[in-house]
Amino acid sequence: MKSFFLQNKENLSMEKNLKIYEKAKGRVIIRILTNYLGINLNSIRILEIGCSTGALMELLEQNGGDVYGIDIESPWSKCYYYDENKRLFCDLQEEDISFKIGNFDLIIAQEVIEHIKKPYDFLVNTHKLLNIGGKILLTTPNLTGITAFLKGEKWCGTATESHMLLYTKRSLDFLLNNCGFKKIKSFTNIIPIVYQNKYPWLWWLNRLFSGIGVGGGIVAMYKKIPMIIK
Repeated sequence: MKSFFLQNKENLSMEKNLKIYEKAKGRVIIRILTNYLGINLNSIRILEIGCSTGALMELLEQNGGDVYGIDIESPWSKCYYYDENKRLFCDLQEEDISFKIGNFDLIIAQEVIEHIKKPYDFLVNTHKLLNIGGKILLTTPNLTGITAFLKGEKWCGTATESHMLLYTKRSLDFLLNNCGFKKIKSFTNIIPIVYQNKYPWLWWLNRLFSGIGVGGGIVAMYKKIPMIIK
């Protein structure tokens, strides 16, 4: 049996590596928001759903945002490095928390929607958290992407047990349209986000081919519009 010291050393290493990975992805998300989508992050209220280690929250704050995060309690939430007063544990499938933390100008949910068993309830409660005209950025695996086709059952979308539902660009648009959102822009990542951070020239290559629609991941921005509850 491993000693207590070695177990904790391994856990610390795993947590550190997770934050490094999430920070690498986060830098590309910042670039997508500012360079591609033209969003000024300075002085706006931002909520990250599925904030994990808080790596993206730190980057958003460095760019001037007033940043909050929510997540469900999990082993990953224990390696959280951000201001504890700006994080809330909850499940938006089950709970309306708009009265607790107010409204936001921008919500980011990286690779969250595929883990949601009741996406309509989740998005209705998310809708309540946005100001009128507020925006939500979603990323999720692309069910019709070339990676899904090539890897088959080994593709991360189907191989990950915690994935409840998988989406195409069209099915994601349909769901969001029925939850009070209008699409601003969407594309797929031909090149994984983490590599776009490591090799900046890949960012531009990805931009060149992202409109084809066969990339492994969907990146989509939607705007809140008045919602008629069905």
